[in-house]
Amino acid sequence: EEIEIYRRSVPYGTSEEHGLYFLAFSDGLGAFDAMLARMYGASGDGLHDRLMDFTHPVSGAYYFAPGVEVLNRIAPTPDRED
Repeated sequence: EEIEIYRRSVPYGTSEEHGLYFLAFSDGLGAFDAMLARMYGASGDGLHDRLMDFTHPVSGAYYFAPGVEVLNRIAPTPDRED
């Protein structure tokens, strides 16, 4: 099953101190759970992301960015007279 997720990473640093900034966007947490399970070899298929052989995560977080529909329900736009 294909996971619909948008992933981006950017390397940073010098030869002494360096790393990778990583961001992922999706329309639900299930996609992230599946992606992380696959990256760490916990999805049950015996595969893992080789990047994990050379790196280790230092921190991580989940953020919620609501869509326009949700924002309109939370704070409806007042009717305007033209």
